[in-house]
Formats: sequence, structure tokens, C-alpha cells
Amino acid sequence: MITNTKTKVCSKCHIEKPVLEFPLRGKYRIGYCIICSRNICRMWYKKNRAYAIEYNKQYQHNHKDRVANWRCNTNRKLKIKVLTFYGNGRCACSQCGEDRLACLSIDHINGGGHKHRNSKELARFSSFYRWLHQQHYPLGYRTLCMNCQFIKKSNTLEREKNDKNSN
Repeated sequence: MITNTKTKVCSKCHIEKPVLEFPLRGKYRIGYCIICSRNICRMWYKKNRAYAIEYNKQYQHNHKDRVANWRCNTNRKLKIKVLTFYGNGRCACSQCGEDRLACLSIDHINGGGHKHRNSKELARFSSFYRWLHQQHYPLGYRTLCMNCQFIKKSNTLEREKNDKNSN
């Protein structure tokens, strides 16, 4: 096994670290390690918060197509990642194997999806997929296609109807 033993000293914290802990700027690694770079960016943002917010608003206004395209691609990648996790390593329905992305969604295994999506817990997230990712993929979910979702719902409603009739 070959290991990369190249190291570099951070010009901010003066600690010797592996080269891979230094972010790239173009083809070259910068002088600050990742941790120091993040701290520098945070400090700059705190000092220049109003400017940064105004700059971002202006950029988004002037580049609407580019921003919309970026958001679409980012959300698509996140959806694929989440569906693949809950599809047991495949971006496909866990029941029937359907793999068209437009047909797939996340199923609450124990029900209660509508109530959960409308809860205060999810109010600050712009997507359910982002929430699942930021919660580190909690248990109780699976990937299903819309047909299997509909069949599950029909079976649940039929079972509830039969339970009411038997009482």
C-alpha cells in the first residue's frame, strides 16, 4: 500500500499537515489549511455581512438563469443521493425496481408523511431531501415509486375500512 506522505505547514496556524488538507485554488494549493481557510472566511463574512448579502442578491438578480440551473442540478444530485441511500444502494424503487427519477419518492414506512412534511420541524428546510441529508439519513424511510406509494395507500385505506366494519 502506497501512502501520500507529502506535508505542508499552514501559514496561519503553523501546524504541519498533509497536503490534502489544503484547499485548491485553480491547480495550486493555498497556504492556509482547510480549518484556517474556513475561519478566515467566517471572520470576513462577519465583518462584511451587509456587503456579502447585497452582492449575492445582485449576483442572483443578474444571473437568474445560471443560479436557477445551479439550484436545479444541486437539488437533482441531492435527490439521487437520498433516493440511492434509502433504495439500498440503488436509485430505484425498493418494491418493484422502477428506476426513472421522475417516478421515485421517499416513503414514510410507518405512515404520517403528510403530517411530517407540514410540521414545524421541516418548515425551515426548502426540501425534504435536504432535511433527510442534514439529519444523517434517519431510519423509517425507503425509496418507492409513485405506483407502489399509491398501492400502499390503497391497501392502508382498505385495511382501515375493514377494521371499522369489523368493530
